Amino acid sequence: MSPVGRSVALEIGATAVGGLLLWLGVAMRSVTAPVVALIVWVTTLEPLCKMAVGSGLGIRYDYAYLRGIEPRFKMCYGTYLAASRPARIVLHLSGCVGSPLAAWLVARLTAARIPLAATIATVVFDVIVAVNAGLFLAAVVGIRRLGSFPLAASSGGAAGSELRQAS
Repeated sequence: MSPVGRSVALEIGATAVGGLLLWLGVAMRSVTAPVVALIVWVTTLEPLCKMAVGSGLGIRYDYAYLRGIEPRFKMCYGTYLAASRPARIVLHLSGCVGSPLAAWLVARLTAARIPLAATIATVVFDVIVAVNAGLFLAAVVGIRRLGSFPLAASSGGAAGSELRQAS
């Protein structure tokens, strides 16, 4: 199995562990387990969603590494450049879906039995959506950096930059 394949398998395994923690937390009415599941899912679902969409668009991945706890998957840049601009925009927008989806799922699945966990997940959802939207809109209007942070390093910023270049 390739390093990328092993990394994807680890991501899927971590996502499964997060699901188990969520299930146990809801069954035991624990706040801690669903919050840990939230952290795991917010970290794992973003790259899994983006890689799934990228693969569907014909974009391949070269290697993977950990940056802190966040997995980073690097694409074969030639396959990215060969993709149409709309495909590249869809790829980057897909990177804005996984983490909010994770938070929304945890909020939804804990709402009835663990309101505090649901509230935490809802706040995380709101923050992630606001950050993604802010980075996207900033890039659309032509802002390239926020301080030392290049907007194109984020999925929302990269999507906004690609959209701006398309017009």
